[in-house]
Amino acid sequence: MAQAFKGESIRRGWQARAGDDEPDVIMPWFWCEVKRGKAPRIMAAFRQSDEACGERKLIPIACTKEDRGEWMVTLRLSDLAELVGQLWELMRR
Repeated sequence: MAQAFKGESIRRGWQARAGDDEPDVIMPWFWCEVKRGKAPRIMAAFRQSDEACGERKLIPIACTKEDRGEWMVTLRLSDLAELVGQLWELMRR
């Protein structure tokens, strides 16, 4: 993931803090909550991200992984559309 944000610091947040102090993964643009296990609660993780994000100008996302599964990302369709639109504009230049 660090390749996508060249020159930016991506690091783990403090897990022991309250959920709205900082995300599980500190990165540009996103408030990232991470859950993994046998059956991670995807929507609960997304709601946690969304609520903790509050008025910050960040996109709430949940990164989840079932045991022995692949990592998945959950975000609002409107946020995905905005990101794709911005990418489209960059590609057209």
